[in-house]
Amino acid sequence: MIRRRPFFWIFLFFAAGLFCQQHTRFSPFFLIPVTAGFLGAAFRFRNRAKPGLLFLSLALVALGWWHGYSAWKFPAGHLYYHRHLFLGRAVNVRGVIVSEVKDKTAPWGSKKIFTLAVREIDNGPVRRPARGKVKVQLFQNQPLAYGDAIIARGKLHRPWEFSHARKFSYRRYLARRGIYWIFSVKGKNPIYATAKNQANGVIAFALSLRRRMESVFGHYLSAAESGLMRAMVLGERSGLPAGIHLLFKRTGTAHVLAISGLHVGIVAVLFFLLLKLFPLPRRGRYILTMVLLIGYALLTGGRPSVIRAVVMASIFLAGFVLERETDSLNSLSLAGFLLLVFDPMNLADIGFQLSFVSVLSIILFYPFIWGGLLTFGFDPANQFVGFLGPSLAGSLSAWLGVAGLVAYHFDIVTPVTILANIAVIPMIALIVALGFGLLATGYLPFLPLCFAACLKVALNLLLAVTYIVDKIPGAYFRFSHFPLWAAVIYYLIFTVAAWVCLCRPPSGEWTPP
Repeated sequence: MIRRRPFFWIFLFFAAGLFCQQHTRFSPFFLIPVTAGFLGAAFRFRNRAKPGLLFLSLALVALGWWHGYSAWKFPAGHLYYHRHLFLGRAVNVRGVIVSEVKDKTAPWGSKKIFTLAVREIDNGPVRRPARGKVKVQLFQNQPLAYGDAIIARGKLHRPWEFSHARKFSYRRYLARRGIYWIFSVKGKNPIYATAKNQANGVIAFALSLRRRMESVFGHYLSAAESGLMRAMVLGERSGLPAGIHLLFKRTGTAHVLAISGLHVGIVAVLFFLLLKLFPLPRRGRYILTMVLLIGYALLTGGRPSVIRAVVMASIFLAGFVLERETDSLNSLSLAGFLLLVFDPMNLADIGFQLSFVSVLSIILFYPFIWGGLLTFGFDPANQFVGFLGPSLAGSLSAWLGVAGLVAYHFDIVTPVTILANIAVIPMIALIVALGFGLLATGYLPFLPLCFAACLKVALNLLLAVTYIVDKIPGAYFRFSHFPLWAAVIYYLIFTVAAWVCLCRPPSGEWTPP
């Protein structure tokens, strides 16, 4: 089993090391000799399977622990080391805007929010080069854009904890994105744009293209419909009405409002089908599909959830390019391992946890649940059963995987998700396809009106189905506080069931529902 799925065990023990680092306060320096000792022992017992694998597993745990520590360590010249220059006083900051500039409206006024890569900081008598990113809150109406180099005067402070919830920290949320300070620029403080196009030109082009796409949705659809499409196709949820978001959250289908593996999978299929119109070899279509998925990730702003999904999809497609038989669990684990190596903060990210566990649960449990349905008399030759059975098995498998995490993080259990996903997911595939059709024809006569009309019908049908499902008695249950120990027990049971599935796989290969 280990030889067949080596990346599953590599991911498992490496992630265990990261988890230990995040929940302990031990000095990491003892890990250097410990890791070297484990690796030496693994090499010493390389010809003896059990002790060799034991020491190699311990070495992976130690490496994950050390890698997690290194992610939190500030590099030389970071703002953290210059905090004595700006705490409690106004300072001048020079830097480059490295995110989209967004407008926010609040009862006390409007502001612009963006991420600034700092290059220099001074408090008057002292000017020093500095590194790091800050989240800028600009209370002025300045025409700024991605890639602008600016000089601004304001105050730097640590992020506020707006929520008193024990399970969410806004400060740690920003820290996982490398942001440790908020830079507030009041209305009377000076700010100057000194240069243009100082950041990545490819990202600048992607953001420009994205703004055009948003304008297409805004032109042909209502505000609520445009907000839904911008969320599902472009990953921008700022225009999503709060009532709609709450409706999807209560039915456990909020994942369709954020670009995830489901959306990226749909987009990958659309790209592959589009490329079939051209005289390209099959391997070339797979490679171009991966390239287009990378472009799609840039188009959506490079959000972590999209990058995760694109990495996972690319690894699956790479198996077809290399013409090698792929193991779904091994491919998923390789994707998870690469994402943790690139950014160990992913392990604490709720989106990463939900997306990885849901796919893992489908891979493990779908064949058994579908086999059980057949045992109870489901006839796959029946057209209705052939559609409903796999959808039900896939929906139940995914729900079993994420139910504990959703309960712990959001204090809600949504059994109706099993039913809702059967109806919602096929509709999402249709809506995403129609959305790309509208974007592709947005500047042509007549055709965009046809796509927009179909989209309006599909979106309103989606909302109607979600509303009806929400009204089913027992659709969801709320908790005042879902404890950690309950989630641990749930996933201990989940682990035992997963181990049984790994040790006793059913005949036949897994295929997605």
